[in-house]
Amino acid sequence: MNKELLNKIIMFLGIQKSKLGVVSTVNQESRPESAFVYFTFDENLNIYFATRDSSRKYKNILENKNVAFVMATENPPQTLQLEGVANVHNDIEEQKDLFQELAMRQDGMAHQVAVNASGGFPSLGNGPDNQ
Repeated sequence: MNKELLNKIIMFLGIQKSKLGVVSTVNQESRPESAFVYFTFDENLNIYFATRDSSRKYKNILENKNVAFVMATENPPQTLQLEGVANVHNDIEEQKDLFQELAMRQDGMAHQVAVNASGGFPSLGNGPDNQ
């Protein structure tokens, strides 16, 4: 992905009030499954979201790391569609940092959060290491 496109996508993600997107995974029967997620992102276009370790998307990611992510705006009507490889972040301190970032981006203030030690914090990698 060229730098100009990367910057355009990051700017698009950054100006959105809603940080709600859809992540799509593939189940064990090779069928697609999609779910809404609140997300945050970094300068390498890695998309981060929290999920429970009992969720379908978490279990699907453990089996098949190929995922898609979509978000849209109404006014003006625009969509962003990304495909990539998901990774689960199991380090508790990293989870806390990522969850704190997610909470802050969602409504501008930090929330106290509890991170499930047995769960993970998936990220959709689209940065240079995942191309």
